[in-house]
Amino acid sequence: MASLLAAVYCGIGVLVAFVSLLQMRHEHSEELERLELDKLKGRDPGSALFESGEDILRAKRARVQFEKYFIPGWTILLVIILAAYSYFMYGLFSKPESLRDPLRGTGMLQAAFFLAMALIQFLFGKYSVGLARYDNSRLLRPGGGFLMLASLVSVLVSVASVAYQLGYPKYDLHLAYALTAILALLSVEYIINMVMEIYRPRRRGAEVTLLYESRLVGMLGQPGGIFATAAHTLDYQFGFKVSETWFYQYLERAIVWMLLLWAGVFLVSSCFVVLEPYEEGLLERFGRPVKEGVIGPGLTVKMPWPIDKVYRYPTKAVQRMLIGVIPDPELEKEKVLVWTKTHYKEEFNMLVASREIEGSDEDDESEENRVPVNLLTASIPVQYEIRDLGAWARNHTDAGAFLERLAYREIVRYLVSVDFERIMSSGREQAAIDLRDRIQEEADRHEVGAHILFVGLQDIHPPVDVAQSWIDAQAAIQERETKILTAEAEAASIVPRAEASSRVLVLDAEAQKLASISKAIAESGQFSNKVSAYVASPEAYLRRTYLKTLVTAINPARKYIMATTNSQDVYWLNLEDNLQDEFLNVSFNDETGEMPDTGENE
Repeated sequence: MASLLAAVYCGIGVLVAFVSLLQMRHEHSEELERLELDKLKGRDPGSALFESGEDILRAKRARVQFEKYFIPGWTILLVIILAAYSYFMYGLFSKPESLRDPLRGTGMLQAAFFLAMALIQFLFGKYSVGLARYDNSRLLRPGGGFLMLASLVSVLVSVASVAYQLGYPKYDLHLAYALTAILALLSVEYIINMVMEIYRPRRRGAEVTLLYESRLVGMLGQPGGIFATAAHTLDYQFGFKVSETWFYQYLERAIVWMLLLWAGVFLVSSCFVVLEPYEEGLLERFGRPVKEGVIGPGLTVKMPWPIDKVYRYPTKAVQRMLIGVIPDPELEKEKVLVWTKTHYKEEFNMLVASREIEGSDEDDESEENRVPVNLLTASIPVQYEIRDLGAWARNHTDAGAFLERLAYREIVRYLVSVDFERIMSSGREQAAIDLRDRIQEEADRHEVGAHILFVGLQDIHPPVDVAQSWIDAQAAIQERETKILTAEAEAASIVPRAEASSRVLVLDAEAQKLASISKAIAESGQFSNKVSAYVASPEAYLRRTYLKTLVTAINPARKYIMATTNSQDVYWLNLEDNLQDEFLNVSFNDETGEMPDTGENE
């Protein structure tokens, strides 16, 4: 793939060099005409024909028209070509299956070809760049820069071809993406050059800017030019020759060795790997697993990068993912959580089943009133740990994201099979256990290598938009249930009392009935006895009856008994109110002969 980009770079370089060649010919023709005009002026300096010789320089006018119209137009065409190639190549590399590799198995031959091309391009490029430093050879810079860049690209392509032949095609793909990005940057740079040229102040005798010359190409093809640019910038910024100081000259001479030293230190440091106590690592050599397999915590010595690479994984740590919401650190600081206010960056609505409406007739229930599903919002934390590191690292490109998608799918499947009210109340604990088992089963089936430790159903509630309506509906249901239970309690209290009262009345009536019957029977029997007593002794019976009637009639009244009849006493009757019973009905203590204390003052 990278070789296609190398061909594109060479093609763009040929076009740039061809335009430079055209501009060189125009300037060369202009110079020849000017020399001829000076020669004619030397023969007849007083002739009026040569005093306005500037107007008859056809080569100069051609060169001016070429720089004014052709070069900007051709630069715009170059920008379009670069952008089109970048877009086309990116789309082509995004679908590797659409490519056909006619050189499969001949990577070494391709590497040798590009190395030879790199040598030729470097020699001609170095010569062109060196010659372009002279004032009259500035038009060699654009082509020379592309030659140097093409030389560098050829070397990189040869290395990628060798890697491709050895079984590492990803390096070729990465290089192709990088070269495509450079093409896109070149198009952007040419656009910026044209815009700056439009607003650049024009001065007579100033050097004309080459729109098709790329500073990015010069920097990539000639890294040493960066130091010259930096030196000129420092000299201009500080007002004296910083580039002539001993420190800068020493730095310029030793920078290569310093970079090599830095690279050496980096390679040596990459030979040591320290894993934390909760980590394990996988060692790969040239992109392939090493037989030793898993590296434990502690210090490990390996081959330098990029020969050996160690990929770290927190196998001993409990990892967590949150399903159903996107967290927001600011909103998570709130201590009070209510259903009517969102406390996450984004909450996803999930479908959950609803039980059928009870207490209604099938024929009377319309289709609109039957709601088979409801919406539910929940933040479901899933905690897991890595048990099989090999399966976790190699069976899936991103095992964590894959496990999250598995968990999300199982949660959605489970929620559509359970009841809305049950999962929000008594069934939440069992739902968490079922979800953990189902996610673990799917993870084992896809060989993810993870062990699910915990699945929680926290913060489960209806969506925020309808939460208040749902709360009002639940409050109405609770109020209805309260009234029903209150009525049932009153019914349970009143009905037994009414039944008991009615039973008491029935029993009282039966008792009165029995008493009346018994009394009538007794009176009828008494009447028979009275007749017998009257027949036996009428006078005694009448007097006895009279006295009994008198006793019964005057029983509440105070009675005085006069035992003697032969005395002449005078009786005084006190008709005032009777004394209270507590003063009359008093009993004496038999042992002491004293009256009991009534608790009142004398």
